[in-house]
Amino acid sequence: MGYVLKYKDAQEISQKYNNNNFWEFSFMKDGYKLSSFNYFICGWNDFEAPLPNRPEVNAFDMRGTTFVFNKDGSLWKTFLMLPKFFNINQVESTQYGKIKDKKILNITAKEDGSLVAFMMLPNGKLFSKTIGSFTSEQAEAAYKLLYEDEEQVLWVKNMLNSGYTPLFEYLSWDNRVVVKYAAPHLCLIGVRDNITGAYYAAEELVRNSIPMSMHLAGSYAGDLDYYIELAKTMEGKEGWVVKFTDGQLVKIKTAWYFKLHGLRTQDINREDYVIKNYLEETLDDVMSQLDPSEDADAFAFVKKVTDAKLKDFQKSNLVIIGCPTHGGRSSKAVQVLLNMLPKESLKNTKIAVFDTSVTTYKQNIFMKGIIKFFGYSAPRTADILKKKGAEIVSVQTFFVMGIKGPIKDDELERVKNWSKSLIK
Repeated sequence: MGYVLKYKDAQEISQKYNNNNFWEFSFMKDGYKLSSFNYFICGWNDFEAPLPNRPEVNAFDMRGTTFVFNKDGSLWKTFLMLPKFFNINQVESTQYGKIKDKKILNITAKEDGSLVAFMMLPNGKLFSKTIGSFTSEQAEAAYKLLYEDEEQVLWVKNMLNSGYTPLFEYLSWDNRVVVKYAAPHLCLIGVRDNITGAYYAAEELVRNSIPMSMHLAGSYAGDLDYYIELAKTMEGKEGWVVKFTDGQLVKIKTAWYFKLHGLRTQDINREDYVIKNYLEETLDDVMSQLDPSEDADAFAFVKKVTDAKLKDFQKSNLVIIGCPTHGGRSSKAVQVLLNMLPKESLKNTKIAVFDTSVTTYKQNIFMKGIIKFFGYSAPRTADILKKKGAEIVSVQTFFVMGIKGPIKDDELERVKNWSKSLIK
């Protein structure tokens, strides 16, 4: 049995990194405290030895691991997600020369979705989460999908009661990065043993114990060299996860996926490119293509941009956040940003919020009903920011004539007046 992340160790790691590269975020559900941890732009040494004075501790599970507490404050259970692992040739331990002769246990599909885990409260109720959020769209959608099949719910509960965290990819046409999927569904990729830390791919589980209706990640045969070559020409697939008999996991991603993902290293010194990938949680993939030594300037630039994310909020006299309304919610980029801001991190920060939304003017009855049903995103965004400690000074909606605009004729004057009112 190897090292398994402990709550106090996770807190110590976060504190050492000033809650920046590693951080803690908490959530209350049914009166129970849930604490989880995440990371951003960390090198191999950060994961391997985050606390130099404590060599037995590593940070590979600072990636969604969640600690659930009883109402009296005592720790109830720990739920592990998928540990941090790397692309082939990305770090020293995944160099081809070091792994080419290792025995492969299994090879499974690397799905292009969102990793979702199901966990349990002390009262027996289930909840879902992604690596970085308890309330993301993906977590909520996955929870609803699970409860469409009672047999799957019972299986998940049984796994949790047996000490395992079931891990799924939430796959949907509107939640892909590159690969196109049809109807939204959950795909079981494996489970984590919360006591030993061991990871078992879906194909290692007893098939007749899994509901027949449950989708499983694809399983493949072959050797390392075959998939390395296949990755150069394969299209329509993100890649594969290789598990060796010693438990090590390695990713092999296709050149097609990288190309359509928009991972262009020549763009790495553009702030907008860094911020876009940061908000979409894909910057890790970009950085995996760079060499820390040869591309040290790029790494320094990325750190400068990403370090500014919270400081820019806290050092500003006024922050204005706005985006289009998408189905009554803010854009995905804004949702990701809000999820990553720690609780109370915006204390004493003044924020104005706005959204743009299609006007009901000149719309048919059907469209008017849809707009009325979903509502506007700014009030929801403001509520989330309040929970982060922000002082909301104004919330406003500006109207456009259609999804792609233009802005309604009389709205420009309202925009100007609103802007002026904020800087008085």
